[in-house]
Amino acid sequence: MSDISKTVVKARSDLDSVLESVKDEEKERDRVVKSIAETEQVIKTKSEELVKLQEKVSAMQEEEEREKDLVDKAVSNLDAVRAGQMQNDEGECITYTEHLIKLKDQLS
Repeated sequence: MSDISKTVVKARSDLDSVLESVKDEEKERDRVVKSIAETEQVIKTKSEELVKLQEKVSAMQEEEEREKDLVDKAVSNLDAVRAGQMQNDEGECITYTEHLIKLKDQLS
C-alpha cells in the first residue's frame, strides 16, 4: 500500500471516529434536553401544588383565628357566669340584675 493510500485510510478512520463521537454527543444532548423538559414539568406541577397547599394553610390559619376568638369569648363568658355575672354584647361583665334592668329599660 502506498503512503497516500495509508493516509487516506487513516483520515477515513479518524473521520469515522469523529462522526461517531458527534453522534454520541448528539444522543447525550437529546437525553439531557428531554430530562430538562421533564424536570421543568415536574417543577411546574409541584409549584401549582404548593400554591394550592399554601392557600389551604392560609384558610386553615384564618379558621383557627376565628375559632380561637370564639373559644376566648366562651371562656370569658364561662368565667363571668362562674362569678355570677354575664357578658353583654359589648363584652363587658355585668350582673344578671344589671342585665335585667337594662332589658327592662329598653322595653320601656
